[in-house]
Amino acid sequence: MFCQGTNHQLHNCTKFTEKVIEERRRYVQENKLCYSCLRPGHNAKDCRSRQTCNSCKGRHPTSLHDNNFKKQTKVTPPQNMSSDASATALNVATSQTTNTSMIVPVWVSTKTNPSNEKLVYALLDTQSDTTFIDQGVSEDLQADSYPVRLRLTTMLDKDTVLQSRRVTGLQVRSYSSANHIDLPPAYTRDSIPVNRTHIPTCDTARCWNHLVAIAKDIPPLQDCEIGLLIGYNCSRALAPREVIAGRNDEPYGIQTDLGWSIVGFSPARLDTPQTSGLCHRITVKELPPITPADALRILESDFKDTNEDSKKVSQDDILFLNKMKENIRKNSHGHYEMPLPFKERPMLPDNMLLATVRLNHMKRKLSKDQTLHKNYTDFMKEIIDRGDAEETKEDGVKGETWYLPHHGVYHSKKPGKLRVVFDCSAKYEDVCLNDNVLHGPVLINNLNGILIRFHQHPIALMRDVEKMFHVDEPDRNYLSFLCWKNGDLEREPDVFRMKVHLFGATSSPACANYGIKHLAEEHSNEYPLGAQFVMKNFYVDDGVASVANTEDAIQLATDARMLCAKGSLMNHM
Repeated sequence: MFCQGTNHQLHNCTKFTEKVIEERRRYVQENKLCYSCLRPGHNAKDCRSRQTCNSCKGRHPTSLHDNNFKKQTKVTPPQNMSSDASATALNVATSQTTNTSMIVPVWVSTKTNPSNEKLVYALLDTQSDTTFIDQGVSEDLQADSYPVRLRLTTMLDKDTVLQSRRVTGLQVRSYSSANHIDLPPAYTRDSIPVNRTHIPTCDTARCWNHLVAIAKDIPPLQDCEIGLLIGYNCSRALAPREVIAGRNDEPYGIQTDLGWSIVGFSPARLDTPQTSGLCHRITVKELPPITPADALRILESDFKDTNEDSKKVSQDDILFLNKMKENIRKNSHGHYEMPLPFKERPMLPDNMLLATVRLNHMKRKLSKDQTLHKNYTDFMKEIIDRGDAEETKEDGVKGETWYLPHHGVYHSKKPGKLRVVFDCSAKYEDVCLNDNVLHGPVLINNLNGILIRFHQHPIALMRDVEKMFHVDEPDRNYLSFLCWKNGDLEREPDVFRMKVHLFGATSSPACANYGIKHLAEEHSNEYPLGAQFVMKNFYVDDGVASVANTEDAIQLATDARMLCAKGSLMNHM
């Protein structure tokens, strides 16, 4: 009637509720509508469909509630509260003042049926790690869900196990926006315990000079339920886009992608005898159901590590695999070479200064500790003699040279065993090498499957592989470092560069696993036992297996050694 709309009633009409209370009452009077249900044809005294106000619980529609009406009541002492283990909030009796919080009207729907929208209030809760939805709202939306058990920790109880449903595919948009925000999986609750008097409205904003400007952007109180609690696992919904602050004791306005809200103390409203505060602090852990299929999967893990169909491959993973497939090759010395898997080939700043400062720190330590100096010198000499690093005399292409700081670390279980670690995460001008390389997919074998197979037969074999796969020559300048020849601290350091993939690079685990599986696949016809051993029973650089007799053990060990030799990898029993 009011806006000529045919798909909603007057008390749900947004244009009607946006009018000031005097205009709304005048419209009802002029059109001879019932003050109890806003329908024509009868008076309030004869109404059989009386509505209840969500603000004051009076017998009138919420859209006719007057926020400025002062009802004289005496202050009553707070009643004894009863707690329920399944509660998600703590009610605290307060004085007769009004506080408002981040509660906004939103349109919620499912991504599969976006036309079926429902207007609800959503509490934006920065103290909940989980998103909740009212059970009735979920059913109205016909959202996809399945039953789960939750372990819930609140202000009232800890580790309470509850029955719930996990709802997926939800999306919300603000009251006046068409842009949707995808919600993370939400869990159903019988109700969302939020005090409706804490909902900020345009009238709340008009009470404060510094918030008057946003009054037009905050809808009046809506006749809808509180159907969502959005936790900080949906950061986009909670992220502040603008904040308007007043004095220290005044409320502030905060704008998110779901609209404006007002947080803090507001003028007293005496239309309710008692107000209450809500203290939210919720943590949730979903408990996985135990099914017969779980037991079968455990039994099958002896023979099948993972369900290949369940592995999720990202676009970055596909890019990594394509780079490896197209560029892996064997050089003239029999070593497999792979590129550094850059997201895009970077132009990096000259970080020689960073490497020099870190090297001087290392120099002071070496000067004070002769044992450390000797172990460091021996380690660096070994990687150079072995061909894992090389001295470089030429200046690299500008932007394609990166100097890696390094430091020595002693093995906790091997006294005197020093390992030099290259810091691929060291930042200079807010840039580091690890930020520019792809992590790659998880190609590592399942450890449980390896260990179960290891106990299958009476005779055991253990092997480990030394040496990393080499880096393509054009990428080696990104692995440059400063070092003293022969450990001579009195001379100026020289520039070296690594020829192998470094364990400190985030891409190296995926590169190593890809390389060793590529080696096994390439020679699977020639060494079938060794290839199967490497493909299924290696965890990073260590492999374990069991066989039925000594003849099989000798054959497997020989196959594995010959296979690794094809890639110039050292293989030890």
